[in-house]
This record gives sequence, structure tokens and C-alpha cells, in this order.
Amino acid sequence: MIVSGAQEHLVDGLVAGPLAFAKKAPVLVVAPGSVPSVVAAAITRRAATTAWTVGGAGAVSPAVEAQLRSLGVT
Repeated sequence: MIVSGAQEHLVDGLVAGPLAFAKKAPVLVVAPGSVPSVVAAAITRRAATTAWTVGGAGAVSPAVEAQLRSLGVT
């Protein structure tokens, strides 16, 4: 699960929790406009190929989605 760490979108992380648990997946927190290096490293370490973004384009921007695709995540 990919969620925004911006204060106005924190509830997205709460909503993502049960789905992440069901999928046995982590909840990774990004900035609204970029993927922090620690998150990119976690994605690479896990060899993740699929992620669910929680929140709209204001929470997880198209730039974040592009960065995720460049990491091999759809």
C-alpha cells in the first residue's frame, strides 16, 4: 500500500491498514510529490511489482506513480 504522509491525508493510511493486513503487505508512506529514498529502497529490497495507492491525485501524485513505475511497480 502506498499512502501520503501529508497531514491532510493521514486518514488514508488508516484506511489502507486492513487491506495491507489482508494482503500481508506493508503500508509505505510517500510525500505527495515524491518517493523518499528509504521507501524506494524498501520496494527494491522486497522486489515488489505491484502496489495499491490509497488516496487521490492530491495525496499520491502522478509524479509518485511515475517513480513507482520506474522502480518496476505497477
